[in-house]
Amino acid sequence: MLNKSFLTALLAGLFLSLVADVNAQAKTPVEILKPYKKYQAALQADNFEVARAAAEQAWQISEKLLGDVKLTGDLAFNYGSIIKGEIKKDQVKAVARSMELVEGYGPDSSLIYLERGIMHLTVLGHLDQSGRQMRAGEKLIAFAEANGLETSTFTAEALTMVAGLYANRGRNEKASAYAERAMAVFEAAGDGVVSVYPLQANLYRGYAYEGEDDHMAAALSYQAVMEATDGLDPEVYPLVGTTLGRWIYMRSALRAQGKLEEAEMQGVCKCWPYDKERNEDVLPIKRVPPVMPSFAQQSGYVVVEFDLTDDGKPTNKRVIAAWPDYFEKPALQSVKRWEYSPRTSEQTDEDRTDIVTTITFRLADSKGNVIW
Repeated sequence: MLNKSFLTALLAGLFLSLVADVNAQAKTPVEILKPYKKYQAALQADNFEVARAAAEQAWQISEKLLGDVKLTGDLAFNYGSIIKGEIKKDQVKAVARSMELVEGYGPDSSLIYLERGIMHLTVLGHLDQSGRQMRAGEKLIAFAEANGLETSTFTAEALTMVAGLYANRGRNEKASAYAERAMAVFEAAGDGVVSVYPLQANLYRGYAYEGEDDHMAAALSYQAVMEATDGLDPEVYPLVGTTLGRWIYMRSALRAQGKLEEAEMQGVCKCWPYDKERNEDVLPIKRVPPVMPSFAQQSGYVVVEFDLTDDGKPTNKRVIAAWPDYFEKPALQSVKRWEYSPRTSEQTDEDRTDIVTTITFRLADSKGNVIW
């Protein structure tokens, strides 16, 4: 398992890319040093828009004054790899340019090219250019294989990203195959590079299993991510929230299919919120079912947590997880109309707070089959 503090930083997107050490470069023109230092200061202050503008300026000046040299590539990479805030389209061009100028790294040139290729794919993803991202990903994997980098962590990251693209297109067999390859490379890699992408690989493999209606295998893939990110707030880290949501969804599907006991025997855990001890003294008196949105295209669920007033009315209602998120509103409207047993003299405030329930929305086709 990854170190928790480092994993938190990765998931939050707070890591900084390798930047050009311009100050150490001999005879660096002052015209480049000035915007570069502004870029450094802005980056340290988390002012990404100022950093982006200054990094672009330093790169463009280097292109004019120095041309095809290592420093120009480094500065292009500095600009292209700022993926906080509003990403510019020409950042793709900048990272691609940095890949062209890796020869200055000598024996490490192929590895640097591969590393920068991952950033190239990342920027394309942020700009929703999935077609270009797919083609670039396949080329990067072929490059890694042709240059003896099959067991590099960066190769595994490229495989993971392509797996995600196939999963998004519903190409489940392809997604699963790439995810499996990625996980094998992560296991074999001995380069010491720490990556969050093994979590993504499990997530995409879960998507693929889910697309094949293998809900048990999907649940176990999602559960592997949950175990690795245990303790991180799903409302803060999107990957954690998404994984928790899909796992709950799969568990609901298995329950509906009568396979929950078998699934638990296979290792699907009785995790949060299902391991929360039920307060038998708080009894539901009235539960109004939610209204299925007319535009819903699949089943879903919402996990709601709430407190109870002394007369049994739900209050302080909050959504913990939902899939899809358009089920949140009808779920909360439903809970608002519920009633529970009034408070007894034996009950404490704790007995009537943090009540957790899962509301499942089941949509069926014309033949009565549930659309998961």
